[in-house]
Amino acid sequence: MAGLIHDCDRLPRHGSISRLTEAFVELVRRHFAVPGLTDAEQPAPEEERETALVGSLVMDALDRLSELDPVGADLSWEEWTELFRLALEEAALPIEGTSHQGVLVLDAMEARGLRYRALFVMGLNDQMFPRVVREDPFLRDRQRLILESTLGYLIEEKLAGHEEERLLFEILTQAAQSRLYLSYQRADEEGRVMAPSPFMAVAQREPNCIATPERSIPRRLAERITAQPAMQEVIPAQDLALNLLLHEQDARPLLDYVGQHRWLFDHALAAQEIMERDSQELGPFDGIVGTGDGASSPSDLGRLSPTALERYATCPFQYFAEKRLHLEPVRTVREDHLPAPILGTLTHDALRLSYERLTALQWPEAVIDIVTMRKMVADSASEVFASHAAVSGTGHALLWTLAQEQVVELVTLAALSDQEDYRTTGYRPRLFEVSAEGLVSLGGESSALKIHGTLDRVDVRENPPGLRIIDYKFKQGGDMKTEDRNLALGAARGLRLQPPLYASMTLPSLPSPDEVQFMYLAPRWEEPVTRSTFERTRLSGEAGKTIMQTVRTLVEGIERQEFFILPDGYCDHCEFSAVCRRHDATVWWRSYRSPHARSLRRLRKLQVPDE
Repeated sequence: MAGLIHDCDRLPRHGSISRLTEAFVELVRRHFAVPGLTDAEQPAPEEERETALVGSLVMDALDRLSELDPVGADLSWEEWTELFRLALEEAALPIEGTSHQGVLVLDAMEARGLRYRALFVMGLNDQMFPRVVREDPFLRDRQRLILESTLGYLIEEKLAGHEEERLLFEILTQAAQSRLYLSYQRADEEGRVMAPSPFMAVAQREPNCIATPERSIPRRLAERITAQPAMQEVIPAQDLALNLLLHEQDARPLLDYVGQHRWLFDHALAAQEIMERDSQELGPFDGIVGTGDGASSPSDLGRLSPTALERYATCPFQYFAEKRLHLEPVRTVREDHLPAPILGTLTHDALRLSYERLTALQWPEAVIDIVTMRKMVADSASEVFASHAAVSGTGHALLWTLAQEQVVELVTLAALSDQEDYRTTGYRPRLFEVSAEGLVSLGGESSALKIHGTLDRVDVRENPPGLRIIDYKFKQGGDMKTEDRNLALGAARGLRLQPPLYASMTLPSLPSPDEVQFMYLAPRWEEPVTRSTFERTRLSGEAGKTIMQTVRTLVEGIERQEFFILPDGYCDHCEFSAVCRRHDATVWWRSYRSPHARSLRRLRKLQVPDE
């Protein structure tokens, strides 16, 4: 090292780039060459390869410096060193060599243009490869062609994707030099049959294709091991232990040998025995979270909302996932229109803002003409939609405009309907978005249940004095359900609990409500604005007893913490289907046959007398 420092002092302090580069190379060769080593002391082949790569990188950096020599400028040693450092920073050392003897996992686009000894093309299923190709409904291919030929705007044609997919498949099949394997999936994760790609038939018709009989690979691990026993030597220890369990053999010695936790295995095995037991009684893995002793009273549950009770009546597990676990869906489904909840929220906000401005003009006592009313509604809707767009965006401009026009039309029709209703009943809007709470008597040991909620609108009548609660319901369906038409029946079945529970609420400085009315805003119904009324007097009759019994059944289920699944048609679009175990046959069987589920299903068949 002392000699290296001594020679560095002898280097020229100024000079051309080529002169300084030659001096540096001579210095490195003089002090870092190691002649006279024996064969045993020579670097290993892998070290030689790494040394060669580093040396090549350094020489490339020096060559780049030499390209600057024609400039003819003299540099100091410090300036040359800085240039050399920059050249080294820009150089790249490959992670791998040029030889790739192994397996490459690529998608179809990355694999094109390369040559392979053996090529496996997977996923040759219909609508996957080739992909689904459709024309743009707003700009057809023939219109794109006209724009290109007349105005010079090149817009790719959508249907050309068919040719692109065929070309990509042809390139892939030609890339295999020795062997080509084409595979497709026979069924998806839920067992539904999947069709093979039409490219499979195309490949079999090729003259140079020697088709072999299709091989069906079993899905079950036990069947795969039975077909190929030698695979037990290469499968992971967890799969091998699973195979031992399927053959009723003890897997604990294997887990001990590979260093797995036996206590975790014992716990999982005990849980599996509980889940797969042959019994109709629900257990801890079926949603029975509590002890079932009913020690706490319904009042200990805190405040419940009618919507929460309706969710429990629909499916106790939905209530558990949303209200207890506070789960939120992690996957959002992209739709070509505004989802119904968002559109309903925009309609509610537009109604509130429009009615606040209308009542400021002494409406509905003072009649407002249709032109003025529509303009006020349109301005209110524009503000509501603009506030939503500032946070969540608008999506497709045309669909956004159509949704705004639909909301303006619905709110205008609702205002005209309320203006006519005032002439008949004398009720006029007074309060909007009011928080309220009330006590509902359940009978028995529990004296009352505290209910809370937010009222969309409160109407008052001066002569005779009266109070009415209005709740807006936005509907996108085409028909009115029985529960929507007969609110007492819907409440008895646990599906429309807001009317009887809202009728039990109290508001500051206001009397008890005489009736609760649902105002349905349904653009696809024969009457876009439809009303259903629940009178408070029905709570004192036979219908009221049936409704209170339904509420008691639901509250007791929540009190006992019974959150089992209740499969039905709504499972297909449930937000919590990813964490639901309805696909487990034993869980589904117990939940369907259990007395708890029968009690809730019986609610859906209740009838109430006409009064």
